[in-house]
Amino acid sequence: MPGWEAFDVLKAVLANLDEKTQLPTSAAVLHAAMFELAENSKYKRFLAEYRFSRRRYFPFSRALEIDLTNIERSQLLSVPNLNLDSFSLPDKLRSNFAARTKGLFSEEELGLLREMAQELPGLVEKYTTEYACSPA
Repeated sequence: MPGWEAFDVLKAVLANLDEKTQLPTSAAVLHAAMFELAENSKYKRFLAEYRFSRRRYFPFSRALEIDLTNIERSQLLSVPNLNLDSFSLPDKLRSNFAARTKGLFSEEELGLLREMAQELPGLVEKYTTEYACSPA
């Protein structure tokens, strides 16, 4: 059993996003993007705790929703626009998450988490179009 859990993975992925990346506030988009990452055989073990239901019109994970809500309610994510349609990740958050997760993962695992962070914006863009949300 690893010494980390899915919430640590989420924080590590957020810490490795490009500083200009903004994530949509849309649950449909975020859950669909994370579901696609969870289905990738390279990343499956990292996101196994996020069990997705397909009964809604988008894949939904109660555990992922709780983790995202905890980050948002802790005021770690900021919403820098008046439309409230996207989150930004302040540098302080990025460095805090990086420091908290660095010792939890091996170098190989950190490399895979960086890959996940690189793939996430493309998936967000894909599902923003699919679910007809305003652009992030």
